[in-house]
Amino acid sequence: MYPRREARNTIRYVTRTCVPWRDLPHNLPDWQSVYRYFRLWKKDGTWERVHDALRGKASKAVGREQAPTAGIMDSRGYDAGKQVKGRKRHPLVDGPGLVLVAWVTATDVQNQDASAGAVLPRSSEKFPR
Repeated sequence: MYPRREARNTIRYVTRTCVPWRDLPHNLPDWQSVYRYFRLWKKDGTWERVHDALRGKASKAVGREQAPTAGIMDSRGYDAGKQVKGRKRHPLVDGPGLVLVAWVTATDVQNQDASAGAVLPRSSEKFPR
């Protein structure tokens, strides 16, 4: 295993450059070790806690409360009516546009089904206001 800082920097490199895990440059740690950290931090909620803390700080920086009081949901991707296979993203954002909850579905899932089935129940647990 590599030091956590080195693993974190490599994960940031992957997310910023969109390079596949297996194609990491040779001067970075091996992809299996870094991916192990990534999965571990995803499972234990580390990434979610970091995201929530940064979102709270960003909200305060623009003069808003840390905890959101309203959300706006939209979807990104192709509609089922276009008969295109792929993914549709359903983000719920607060007033300044910071992501509160995001859900990814197949393109044939309608917006109201995604919101009622996944996004809204998940957001109401996390943000009761």
